[in-house]
Amino acid sequence: LRLRDISDYFNDEVIQRLARSLSKLEVWCTSGWAITDAIWEEVAQLKSLRRLDFTALTQFTAKGILDFILNLGPGNHNFVLAVMMADSDCDLSEAEQTMIRETMAERTPMFLNSR
Repeated sequence: LRLRDISDYFNDEVIQRLARSLSKLEVWCTSGWAITDAIWEEVAQLKSLRRLDFTALTQFTAKGILDFILNLGPGNHNFVLAVMMADSDCDLSEAEQTMIRETMAERTPMFLNSR
């Protein structure tokens, strides 16, 4: 589901409602405004989600992202999370970004196909 441009003013409530309504999503790309950690509980219920891209002004915390990653299940293998427009007041430190990357690598390993 690619909602760029038409979702510029989506907020937490809209993201949460979509997550509850579209439980079989595998790819979700959205923009939005002031998206916070409040979305993670509903988004974590998307057990087939493999890619989540935010071109939204986000206000995520390291704790919120890590809690979300720790709730990913087997259906979320090879999961990719892209946050491309974080609010500058909510920038994650290099250490937090490293911790998120390492946790994601441990929780959602890539299964390489050797030929």
